Amino acid sequence: MFFLADAITFSKPERDLNKIEIPGRDGYVTIDNERLKPVSQNFDLVFLRKMSDTKSITDCINAITNWLFSTNSWSQLELDLFPDYFFRAMIQSGFDIIKTNALSGNFTVPFLLYPYKFLKSGQTQIAASASLTNPTAYSASPIYTITGSGNGSLTINGIGMGFQNVNGGLVIDIEKQTVMDLNGQPAYSTMTSEVFPILKSGLNTLSWTSGWSVQLVPNWKEVI
Repeated sequence: MFFLADAITFSKPERDLNKIEIPGRDGYVTIDNERLKPVSQNFDLVFLRKMSDTKSITDCINAITNWLFSTNSWSQLELDLFPDYFFRAMIQSGFDIIKTNALSGNFTVPFLLYPYKFLKSGQTQIAASASLTNPTAYSASPIYTITGSGNGSLTINGIGMGFQNVNGGLVIDIEKQTVMDLNGQPAYSTMTSEVFPILKSGLNTLSWTSGWSVQLVPNWKEVI
């Protein structure tokens, strides 16, 4: 097992701004790119091998290394300090593991963190309703599952997504802007619009074609 060696100082993300200097004008003219940058965050960790464990300390080091480098994309990271949330993280550079004795060692993991942490309560699929409240101060990008066939639409806060020739249903990921059928195959040709509307903070209104059903994973989030 392993645990944090010391207190963590979390860095907050910064806005992605273009700063333009104009002769004769003080300060900058800024253009907001409407996104937050990822955050570099080091975690100082200690790992302990149980005396009853048949694995050697070298086996433990190999297992930790293999786990941390098992993917090169965003992965879910959970911390006991934030039991109601999970983070998205990836390894951004190499690191050293220091073996202190036959039972323990320490290392610093250089994570790159996605600028938002996600509420675990927002990962449960719920039935859509005419009104839906986003409990956070930030917009959310749900994953919708629509069950129905033929032509129809799903409208969020007055912004409509139109569909044609739907065969059984669709899964629409707002963040990734993907449209798949219920078998996991691309179904972009069914979409007659080019918008992927988010859920704003606070109250949202939803409507959809009669005879269809809509469920969603809300993906509520907060800034890390």
